Amino acid sequence: YLDSECYHVVLADATATKSLLTHRFDYIFFTGSVPVAKSILQAAAPNLTPVTLELGGKSPVYIDETACCKMAVKRILWSKCVNTGQTCMAPDYIISTEFRTLSFATPKRYLLSGRILLGGKSDEKDLWIEPTFIGNVKRDDILMEGEIFGPILAFVTVNSSGEAIDFINSIERPLALYIFSKDDNVSNNIMEYTFSGGVCINDTCFQAMDFRLPLGGTGQSGM
Repeated sequence: YLDSECYHVVLADATATKSLLTHRFDYIFFTGSVPVAKSILQAAAPNLTPVTLELGGKSPVYIDETACCKMAVKRILWSKCVNTGQTCMAPDYIISTEFRTLSFATPKRYLLSGRILLGGKSDEKDLWIEPTFIGNVKRDDILMEGEIFGPILAFVTVNSSGEAIDFINSIERPLALYIFSKDDNVSNNIMEYTFSGGVCINDTCFQAMDFRLPLGGTGQSGM
């Protein structure tokens, strides 16, 4: 329940929103995309209105050979399929060795050819996309250009955690980073040499489930 005397809801397009933001608000909170966030910052600047941005990005999941694959699969799929993948903290892509990638989907020939591992059906009329796994995704593939924000999970194959760190750092800083590993040295090394809004080890989206835990972005995932 929201008291109509305390809260006002305005349904407006981008033009009207920019006009609205010229007023001297005490604070602006925005959830959405990076391009719109930049325009909001510009609109807030003349009045020096403080702004909080809750954006998103391509949140990676790293899985190594020590991880409990059954647990990882269950937790990753749950967080990826909630709201059909349309949450800012949903896993965007999995980065792992070929061995771990094959634990998710077979047969191997699909992985090596870069084809769909699972799913792939869609209906544009009904605005429906089947949960889909795509293997052998490369850095310059269209899937890596921006946040997927849907039920599509990309698989990136690397040879080591060091290579995974380099791949993660080649993309804008994500809102979340997920690590599945029983090796504390691996987890600590990835956390030390990457940047993200938050890190969750051996689980996904947990940091958003407890209001006592910090939640926020860095760089283009929020401020």
